[in-house]
Amino acid sequence: MGWAQPLQPAAAPAPEPGWHLKSFDTESVYGAEVTQAYEYLAGRKPLRTVTVALIGPGIDVEHEALAGSIWTNPREEANGLDNDQNGYPGDLHGWNFLGYGIDGVLERVCRFGDREFLRLTEKYGTLLSNGTEFYRYDPHAGKFLPVPASEDREEYDYYRYVVLPESPLGKSHQGGLIMHYVRANLLDEFDRQLKERFPDQKIGTAEFNSLADPENDDELRQMGIVFTGIAFQFAPSGDWEEVKHTLREVQPAMMEESYRTEWERMPRNEREWIGDDPLDIDQKGYGNSELLSENAGEGTLYAGIIGAARDNETGMKGIADSVRIMTLRIEADAAGEPYLKDMALAIRYAVDNGADIIQFNPSNTLYPPGQGL
Repeated sequence: MGWAQPLQPAAAPAPEPGWHLKSFDTESVYGAEVTQAYEYLAGRKPLRTVTVALIGPGIDVEHEALAGSIWTNPREEANGLDNDQNGYPGDLHGWNFLGYGIDGVLERVCRFGDREFLRLTEKYGTLLSNGTEFYRYDPHAGKFLPVPASEDREEYDYYRYVVLPESPLGKSHQGGLIMHYVRANLLDEFDRQLKERFPDQKIGTAEFNSLADPENDDELRQMGIVFTGIAFQFAPSGDWEEVKHTLREVQPAMMEESYRTEWERMPRNEREWIGDDPLDIDQKGYGNSELLSENAGEGTLYAGIIGAARDNETGMKGIADSVRIMTLRIEADAAGEPYLKDMALAIRYAVDNGADIIQFNPSNTLYPPGQGL
């Protein structure tokens, strides 16, 4: 007896080589009509060479398909010195803002949300607010006690409502802090209210959810009810007594493990390798001229689309003939995000060195004010 096999969707056909150069009108391919443009311009010579600054990942400047398409700084020499005195020694083909030493390359950086969490957590990491009042944990009392409102409410709100949602490390930390608040300040109150409402009966999810009063509960109580409700998922019996045990004995270890996992995953002290202050826009010259990195394949692909040799028989053909690629590396691995200072200085470098076009690839999840732009 044979078994029926589920139907599998047909694999998409591989794109035709050079499809991006073709025309729908003449070849029924949705390309950029580059081949058609070159046919129209046949016999004409370009008026000048265009410099394109590629801001993003690294690049393989020695790739055979890019021979003749790499920008060279006309005022620099291949001796490792700052011959043109622009503050970037040895910048023959661009600059790596994530370099250190002579040829060191930083391959991993944080998300911006994690950077901002680490910057602000000492100030706000143990602070909770219900929207109007503030609380910190008092180990002697075993509870979160009222404290004066934050002196910089705007910065606290930025930390709480902007940074934490964009920081995996911060979300893990905040989840543990709220669970600690539930155990210290709310669990006994929930227990008392439930037993008053439902005496001598089993208390499950429906009974617990009846405690919610969105119109009158403050922000912390609302979060406490949500987090406590989630604990029912970890109690196989669905019984309130088991939930209390889970919150007191099981969840603390789970939250600690979650935070530890995020902490170990995250790169740290990355700018100590580079040696600059990422908040000082006037400090430049950090980094190095080593443009080859682990993510250079991505940058080389971008550069190839723009300006790979059109008589190249071993790879793709580029769009532009008379073009030179200036490489400015500010991106590391896909999990991290560039510094705003690096973005700003890369743009400034491109402008100061005569770039006609700036191709800017990075896109961050968070753009803190006043950090380089």
